[in-house]
Amino acid sequence: MSHRQCLWGLLAFALLLRVGFGLTQSDLTNASDEVHWDRLGQAYVALGILHPDTGMYRPPLYGLFLAGMYHTFGHNLVLVRIVQAIMGTITCYLIYVLGCKMGEVVVGLIAAGLFAIYPLFVFFSGVLMAETLLILLTTISFVSCIQFWQKSTVTMAIVFGGIVGLSALCKPILLPWLPPVLLFWWQKSHLKPVQKASRVLTIIGALSLMILPWTARNHITSGEFVPISANLGINLLVGAHPEGLALILLIICMSLLHMVFFVHTRFRLPIDAVLCAPAAWICVQWINRTKR
Repeated sequence: MSHRQCLWGLLAFALLLRVGFGLTQSDLTNASDEVHWDRLGQAYVALGILHPDTGMYRPPLYGLFLAGMYHTFGHNLVLVRIVQAIMGTITCYLIYVLGCKMGEVVVGLIAAGLFAIYPLFVFFSGVLMAETLLILLTTISFVSCIQFWQKSTVTMAIVFGGIVGLSALCKPILLPWLPPVLLFWWQKSHLKPVQKASRVLTIIGALSLMILPWTARNHITSGEFVPISANLGINLLVGAHPEGLALILLIICMSLLHMVFFVHTRFRLPIDAVLCAPAAWICVQWINRTKR
């Protein structure tokens, strides 16, 4: 069997596994978050995104995805789960691409296989939560980051910044990752300083263009400056008070700890996704050493 046939087989298996699990889900029974996302999607359809009652607590992208599905096909939860299964399968292919970039085709196939059967990835493709969309966008961001490092053109800078901005509208957890990435790229790149600066500004500009329309929407509906969502740090709104600085510093410190140590598995799924490729590479190295 050729590598291409193996890949198609893995992708078909990943899709069938996710669709099969999604079809076993009959209602919004897994968490209150599912109910909240579902109601948000319906509210966007019924009231419009500029209506104050739609709020700004959640990042908008997944709610807008649900709204688009509901507006086009009606309140069809089965179809949403099938589309999310397709998203998961696309992510599986991107994990294969990452694995191939790290080594040989075998690494890509093992990485895709790990992603295809990882239970939590299968589970979240069948529930109405933002994780499947977030993992897809995180993986695309990682692929575009590698491509930008390899070929630091203005076009790649636009793509990279735009994808990270889109991911931030799903959940803004990639934003703290961007500054160190750009810092290391600046140190390693052989471009002239002026060219480096133009690329960084292009990335930031593309990211900002993705986020600013929603920031403007939040200001229109609430009168407050909320770049993406209130739950990015709802208590930051008290920053105008004297105790605000101490609170902000506490939130920053706790957020940094959260990114490294937080024990809730759901919040670490994007990390698990991109780790499939290096895990596959390590597996291949171990197999090769064993053969020798």
